[in-house]
Parts: sequence; structure tokens; C-alpha cells
Amino acid sequence: CKEPIERIASHTPDTQKNVRKVNEISQFFSDEGLGDYAMKLKLLYASKVDPDSAKMIANDIKTSADKYFDTGHAKEALATYDTYLQLAENYYDKDAYGPKIMDVAERYFNKGHYKEAVKYYSMYLFKYSDSQVADYCSYKLGMSLYYNKEYQTAIEKLEEFLNTYQNSVWFEKAFESLCRLYYENLSIERAIEALQKMTDKYPRRDSRDCAYLLMG
Repeated sequence: CKEPIERIASHTPDTQKNVRKVNEISQFFSDEGLGDYAMKLKLLYASKVDPDSAKMIANDIKTSADKYFDTGHAKEALATYDTYLQLAENYYDKDAYGPKIMDVAERYFNKGHYKEAVKYYSMYLFKYSDSQVADYCSYKLGMSLYYNKEYQTAIEKLEEFLNTYQNSVWFEKAFESLCRLYYENLSIERAIEALQKMTDKYPRRDSRDCAYLLMG
């Protein structure tokens, strides 16, 4: 396998032509039911060439993942997104790589695949906790857990959000969602107690109104 790859990589100085050739060979293997081998071929090629060519391969893998995602091939989409992100991390700087993780997380969230959204929002926060959009990502992580019916973990994450990002534009939405989680998942006594603590800790008018409405 290595020898043909090296021949392709040195076949012409036209990197786009080389990448197209690799994609043609890879597609042949995929059509023959050898998807794993086709992916290994691309990854091996990426390891042999310049960074710009490797980025082209990463973007091509992303395109394949998007196609799997859009056609409902969930298992293949997840595996291909993981491969894409692992490869892209080697060739993109921090500012360029972060949005790529966020893009995958958003695709899953917007389609209602909240378990997968949790995975990629968590990945983003692990790598970019100091990002300017960390508050947004933290909020979306909490909401993904909520919609995925992981209520206790959602409560913990939204409580963490409120403690950490009190000046966030997403604060009010997170507050309201946490109020609903208390109301829907705790006993009446515990819910009232938790809501009262929230209004005492975060005495904003809009926030108080939501909590008082539920307590009433």
C-alpha cells in the first residue's frame, strides 16, 4: 500500500490532481465494500505529503462524513467525523481547528441527535475552555443533556454555567431551562427550595419572574 501512495504523492507537482487520484482509488475501494481500507489509504497519503495536501484530504473526509450524516448513516457518519477531526488537528492551528469541532456539534444538535452533540460540545470545551464562545458551548452542552433526558447531568451543567458565565447573553435562557428542570424533576418541596435559592443568588428581574411563576 505504501509504494503506490508514495508514487501518487510524487507523481505530479499538482497537489489537487494527486488528491483527486487518491480519492478515485479510495472511492473504488469504498464501492467494493472496503470502506475501512479506503479511509486508511487517505490517512496514509496525508501522512506522506505537505500540510496543504493533508488539509485537502481532511476536508474530503469531512465531505464524506456530511454525506453519511445527511443520508442517515449514523454509525458511518460518527466514525468519519472522528477521523476527520483527528486528522485536522494535526494540520490546523487552534483558531482554525476549534470551529471545526463546533460545526460538527451544531450539525448534530440542529438535527436532534443530542447524544452526539454532547460528545462534540464536550470535546470543544475540553480543548477550548478559554474560548470567546465557551459560554455558548457550555449552554448548548447543558441543553443537549436536557433534550437527551440526562436530567441530573443537565442540572449540574446548567448550574455550572450560571456560576461561571453570569454576564453571558445566554444566562437568561440557561436560568429558565434550569428552573424548568427543577420543576419537572424534583419533588415540589425540593423544587421550591432550589428555585428560591436561585432567585436569591441571581436577583435579576427577568430571572426572578420565571422562578416565581413556577413557584406559584
